[in-house]
Amino acid sequence: MISETTLHRWRLWFGQYTGEYMDTDERSRETLALKFDHTMRVCAEILDLGQSLRLDDYGLRIAEAIALFHDLGRFEQYRSFNTFSDGKSVNHAHAGIDVLMRHGILEDVEDDERAILVHAISHHNALVVPPADSRRADAYSRMIRDADKLDIYRVLIDHYRESSKNRNSAIDLDLPLKGAVSEEVMDQVMSGRLASMACVRSVSDFKLLLISWVYDINYTHTFRRLRERDCLGALFTMLGGVDGMDEIRARVSFQMERGCDGELGHDPP
Repeated sequence: MISETTLHRWRLWFGQYTGEYMDTDERSRETLALKFDHTMRVCAEILDLGQSLRLDDYGLRIAEAIALFHDLGRFEQYRSFNTFSDGKSVNHAHAGIDVLMRHGILEDVEDDERAILVHAISHHNALVVPPADSRRADAYSRMIRDADKLDIYRVLIDHYRESSKNRNSAIDLDLPLKGAVSEEVMDQVMSGRLASMACVRSVSDFKLLLISWVYDINYTHTFRRLRERDCLGALFTMLGGVDGMDEIRARVSFQMERGCDGELGHDPP
């Protein structure tokens, strides 16, 4: 069973492992520090979500472990490829599982616990998540996707508000800063679907992709956090008066209303 002692040991190992990647140039160190800080905040987000779902201490430890390791593959990815774009390098979720296996981190946990962690981590970034072998694994997978999104919204909205000269291209996934929203991405979001990263051609496309995440939010708590922080409103403002955006905004607002009213929430683990 994943005990508090086990989780404490994993926290220490995570700090040691990621610290080995910080001995580099200043720009790379700052970029990787963003991922470390993101991980810490996602841990806090998933615990907040778990408490809203009334998970017990054991359930919260599983949730935190998933959050702690969900972006583990980012560090090796950036050192090897100098990018956070999975399409130009490797699937960072799968890379993270490889790191955990190489270091034997999950050797001492129960089989069902290992299955939950591997499923949730390896699919946290997937466009479509395949069914897991258990209901609990499915639920934890939904939790990490929600918690991850909450902090990604915060990071990217703050990033887009900075002047372009201070922008970090790695956070932009090396996408062009200029360029109109593509019809393909517009059509996907208009039809109530997640936009596909394969169709994203510019930062404007990516902003609309972020808005489309409203169709992949799993818990009432997450919808309400998004409303409190006005994440989607900020992104719509940044996109400006693009033709067809009012219709998309109306559809997204309706989805948010349903989510905040508890019509779309899933069951806890």
